[in-house]
Amino acid sequence: MDPVTPELLAAMVVIPARAVARRFRGHVEMEDVVQEGHLYVLAQLDAEEEQQDREERGLKRRDKTPLIVAIEEGNSDVCDQQIYRHCERFARREKAARTGYQTADEQFYSDDSGGTAILADLLQYVLADTWPDSPPGLEEREHVSGSRPISEGGNWTAMLCDISAAYGRLRHEDRLLLHRRFRGQYTVEQIGVMMDMAHQRVSEELRRALRRLLNQLGGVSPWR
Repeated sequence: MDPVTPELLAAMVVIPARAVARRFRGHVEMEDVVQEGHLYVLAQLDAEEEQQDREERGLKRRDKTPLIVAIEEGNSDVCDQQIYRHCERFARREKAARTGYQTADEQFYSDDSGGTAILADLLQYVLADTWPDSPPGLEEREHVSGSRPISEGGNWTAMLCDISAAYGRLRHEDRLLLHRRFRGQYTVEQIGVMMDMAHQRVSEELRRALRRLLNQLGGVSPWR
């Protein structure tokens, strides 16, 4: 593999790192994300150099990482994807440190049926006039990676704040739909009558609105 020059390294890192920094604006500095991207690529290159040395000495080597393969093949899309993914992990840890939730709470921000089900439960509290001091009815839910309650660590209010802020960034149509369902407590059939829409379509739009809310909270968890 040809050496990666400083100029090429900078060009590889800057676009995905800046995209992550914009997404997590207010929680992480752009310079820190760019630096983390540089360190990630350099660590991957150093590790590959060690593996090449092992191969030359007739020793078994590990498979090349996706980033190394992409660099060798000149696949910029995969390079961007790998660097973005690593920088996103870094940004989430920084956000967790600054806002007070645990990185293990990514259960709330994963785009799966469990994540949307929890959000559906939480929205009735987020959209209420006042927030309870603890998660009533949710303490029995177990953590995705163990048996600890989801509110452990005293970050219940921080979670509601995150969800409330993400809800405020949704488009008007999504906010209206979610408000009717989880604040107004209207059934899918009743919402269908209000919006002149089949109840199957309402269910699908609700699912999509919850997914968009999850995306505002960070999207698919990079821990998975």
